[in-house]
Amino acid sequence: MKQVLFSLLLVLSAQATSLVVEPAPKKLWEVTPMMSVSTSNNVGELLVPIDPTLLAQFSYGVNVGRVIKEDIFDGKGDIVMTLGAHYHDERGVDHNTAQNTILFKAVWKSFPWNHKVRTIAEVGTGASYTWRILEGEKQNRSGRESRNLLNYNEFSLGFNLGDLIGFDSLDDSWLMLGIMHRSGARGVWGSYTDEDGSEQPMKGAYNAYYSGVKVRF
Repeated sequence: MKQVLFSLLLVLSAQATSLVVEPAPKKLWEVTPMMSVSTSNNVGELLVPIDPTLLAQFSYGVNVGRVIKEDIFDGKGDIVMTLGAHYHDERGVDHNTAQNTILFKAVWKSFPWNHKVRTIAEVGTGASYTWRILEGEKQNRSGRESRNLLNYNEFSLGFNLGDLIGFDSLDDSWLMLGIMHRSGARGVWGSYTDEDGSEQPMKGAYNAYYSGVKVRF
């Protein structure tokens, strides 16, 4: 009888162990297909878009990123690194060209309305390399020289598509709206020689609005 009871306990223990639910693996990777349209506005004007002036140049690209520090500030933020590849359509004004970026982003994901629509805010800085100087950049700089390698920044807001549309299958997808900014960071990343032959810090350059869909996996 003791052997029967012992065997029964072993079977029940094995079944209980098999019913333990393993925690879902954390989704630390993200991919964001995106498109942008160039503007002649500076960053301050883009952040408060009262009267944006859009140009004819567009870009299409993708950012691929990974969370490198998760749930900082008591779970309210992440740090993410992304690599980007973008194709710029210069609409016949100049040769089309490509851009590669590396970006380190601070992501804030705690907002009081998250019970309705989960929202994230992202601010990132890094570097951008364009194989040709962009037409939008030339227009913003009034024809002054620029450089292929410059500082690169992104500012964006994201809204959870599962909440917006009501499909649980979209819980890891986000509608992203933001700004791209490429410049010399007031001379930190380079300077140019003006008509008088003196060196001037490189300031404003390429600015664009972008939209995309980010998927975490």
